[in-house]
Formats: sequence, C-alpha cells, structure tokens
Amino acid sequence: TLLGWERTTGFCSALQEVALTAIEDDVRWLATIHLKNAVVRIWRRSLGVVTEEERLHVRQRMPALLQEKHDMVATQIGLLYGKLARIDLSEWSDLFPSLLYVINAGSPLEQHRALLVLHYVLKELVSKTLLAHR
Repeated sequence: TLLGWERTTGFCSALQEVALTAIEDDVRWLATIHLKNAVVRIWRRSLGVVTEEERLHVRQRMPALLQEKHDMVATQIGLLYGKLARIDLSEWSDLFPSLLYVINAGSPLEQHRALLVLHYVLKELVSKTLLAHR
C-alpha cells in the first residue's frame, strides 16, 4: 500500500509529480489526496521523514498545480496548500507573493485557482490561530 511507502525519501515529491503529470483526473485526484494526507502525517520536522531538500522542492513546484482544470482535484490542491502553509509558513516566504502574482497576472483559470488556494490557506491559518488562543 501507499502507507508503506510514506516514510521513503522522495515519497511526497513522487506524489506531487503524479499530480502534475498524470493524464487521468482520478489519478491526479488520488495523488493529491495522498500527498495532502502525507503532509499531515509526516511533514513535521520533528519526525525527520521529509528532508529539507524535498520540502523546498515540493513548495517550489506547488504553483504548477494552479493550472489544474478539474474542480475536484483543484479543491484537494487548495486543501494541500493549506496544510503545507499551516506547517511551513515561516519557511515559505514566497507563498503569498506568488499567489498574488497569479491573481493579478495569471490566466482566468489560474486566477480562480489561486483565489481558491488563498481561501483554503487563510482558512487553515485562522483555524490554527483560533486553536492557539483557546
């Protein structure tokens, strides 16, 4: 199963590559869901599973996912962005500038996707802040 491969170096990058390049919508959707779930389970530095190089590689390739045409996949990409931002915001200094650039200069599809991503990122960050104040 995929869970058995989760702790293998390059797992997250491989899932992201499938999400970027697979022809079938269902394959991209499943790859994105598995990547989102893997981020929740293994992305934290304290676990030592995902290397700094892989983290950087995944974050740098995220904007390419904004060209996704299928709405169900795009929703999972938005959720993935939110989970990554929740954990890695301090190291992801170009997250908001890159989203704003796409919103201002991207194609209509990319603009829509960037706004969707911004929604999920802000929603995730607000929930993190609200939980911290309880």
